[in-house]
Amino acid sequence: MRNVTSHILPAAIAALVFTVLAVTVTNEAMLVTVDAAISDGVQALRSAATDWIVILVTLLGDAISLTLIAVAIVIALLLRRAWRPAALSAFAFITTPIIVKLIKSLIARDRPTADLYAGVESFSFPSGHMTNSTVIYGALAIFAAHALTGVWQKASVAGFILLIALIGFSRVYLGAHWPTDVIGAVLLASVMLFLIAWGFDQ
Repeated sequence: MRNVTSHILPAAIAALVFTVLAVTVTNEAMLVTVDAAISDGVQALRSAATDWIVILVTLLGDAISLTLIAVAIVIALLLRRAWRPAALSAFAFITTPIIVKLIKSLIARDRPTADLYAGVESFSFPSGHMTNSTVIYGALAIFAAHALTGVWQKASVAGFILLIALIGFSRVYLGAHWPTDVIGAVLLASVMLFLIAWGFDQ
């Protein structure tokens, strides 16, 4: 029962909320005003002095960085003989980008800034950058919560959560995604993170 209430039930709730948001996103008129207002407010903060900092932050969520971190996580877990966490982490890392691409192609939502990417990546919902970043850095936070203790544990988990939030902010700041794309990404990633957390707790 504990696993149901602490992992499976929250994952199901996150999946349900994500589904509701995805359906709502298909009706642009319901969200465009809120999305546009938040985006305009965030992008009003732009300046030459801060642009390069935000670009550096968003680069921490690019495919190469995340792939290297994902491989390192799985190898570290295998070395610790944590077979189930390693298997579930690898499963989440591999399937998340595939799921994101499938949803993008189904929703086919335009990005705030056109022509940033080609193919399925030209679509906006959910943010693949944010989904993958949340899964990878969220997994690191879970890893830290189990491997560390005391102040190092708290500082590490808080640091990874802050980094995830900053990456989400960067996607809106740079005009790559709408705020609801980022929210949807966090919800979708949460489903995977509850799965990974369940593996650790076994």
